[in-house]
Amino acid sequence: MNCDQSPVFENDFELVWRFTGQLLQANHYLILNKETDTFIAIDSGFGRSLMTDFLLERRRKLSVVYLTHGHFDHSGGAANLAQINLCPVVMSKADDRTLKGSNFLLKMFGYGEKLVLPEVTLVDENFCDNGIRFYSCPGHTPGSVLIRTRSLVFTGDSVYADRIDAIKLPGQDDDLLREGIIRNLPILESAERIFPGHGIEVPGNYLLRRNPELAQFIHSAA
Repeated sequence: MNCDQSPVFENDFELVWRFTGQLLQANHYLILNKETDTFIAIDSGFGRSLMTDFLLERRRKLSVVYLTHGHFDHSGGAANLAQINLCPVVMSKADDRTLKGSNFLLKMFGYGEKLVLPEVTLVDENFCDNGIRFYSCPGHTPGSVLIRTRSLVFTGDSVYADRIDAIKLPGQDDDLLREGIIRNLPILESAERIFPGHGIEVPGNYLLRRNPELAQFIHSAA
């Protein structure tokens, strides 16, 4: 299978490719650190990703898969990526229960395919290592995080460029989500680019102008 997908973003330090899974059209990202010549993934889609073909054709491997949260459309391909690349999967420990409930949620949504749960390294919500930083942003799920790589921020389902909710799943706490977004607004607005779990990316300083629905949400009464 030929996978000549072009990057969606490049600066002096990083290259970013976006892959979109068939299940709920969830984005997952491949990032090349130009300084270390290493690849990481943020989120994983569901099942076998085109990311795998992309890396295999180039005889490259991931060093790690980071998850913004445990929902099946973002974590469902992590076991496959970890197996093929022999790499760890890292996630906030506050979302362990979310991940373990993925097959129940899949069944509730009427999907017949069962998720193979990845073995995960559970870390603190404010994990920081090798230039990767987690910022706690609960609300969509208890352990949702924003993930920063140098000047880029990957937001999972906490923040989008053009809406509030791609799909609201059971257990979302809007008040908690609002608090998390407000707390992390300086991180978001200073990002060279924000990459959401659904939809398009946006420069951080353009986020609230591009998404007035989000601006209204964070300024509304709790």
